[in-house]
Amino acid sequence: MEDLVKARIFKIDADFVKQVVAMGFDKEPFESLVKMRIFKITPEFITEIRNEGLTNLDVEDIVKLRIFKIDSAFIRQARADNVPLEVEKLVQKRIGVWNK
Repeated sequence: MEDLVKARIFKIDADFVKQVVAMGFDKEPFESLVKMRIFKITPEFITEIRNEGLTNLDVEDIVKLRIFKIDSAFIRQARADNVPLEVEKLVQKRIGVWNK
């Protein structure tokens, strides 16, 4: 019953699940769907991140990128600063603790 309530609150319906599958996440647990809704993981954001070279990401990685406001512009700047294209390194760069 709790999952049904969450699905209603976060608008997780058949259309959203189809959208998630189209983004390449076809075996995600329900809690991942909730996280995707909470942090506004959209097909556009996924495409933007993948176009910058981050292609093998799971939902947790993408959520981290959203939490730390890491978008394509930030990734391009990080790349110019020779930061490896890894989620943890990008997060470190964002919070100011990345060392070359």
